[in-house]
Amino acid sequence: MNLFAKMDPELKKEWVAALRSGTYPQTKHALAKGGGYCCLGVLCVVAGRTVYEVSDDVNDYKKPEKYHLDYDEAVDFNYHFAMAALNREDVYATDELIKLNDVLGFNFRQIAAWVEENL
Repeated sequence: MNLFAKMDPELKKEWVAALRSGTYPQTKHALAKGGGYCCLGVLCVVAGRTVYEVSDDVNDYKKPEKYHLDYDEAVDFNYHFAMAALNREDVYATDELIKLNDVLGFNFRQIAAWVEENL
């Protein structure tokens, strides 16, 4: 029995291809941070959503050409953008993907295989 709702097949295909492409460096604990992306950040890019980068560098906030949110704001915005990119309120899938990327340390190829099998 699959606990997760199925996602749009075309978006899923593009997301899996992007995860396997090697184009996106992987990061943890943020959709975008330090030039890298978590798996849900890659999904947002593929879906055409804005991804707000989290920065640990205080000087980044002084650069007018860069718009950064503080960590709590970015986490809140990014979580909801990722949910919208999944095109449903499937908190179970989103939480599982966060766990795979941030806690269990799955690489993008492993996450792509999980997405193919479960979503």
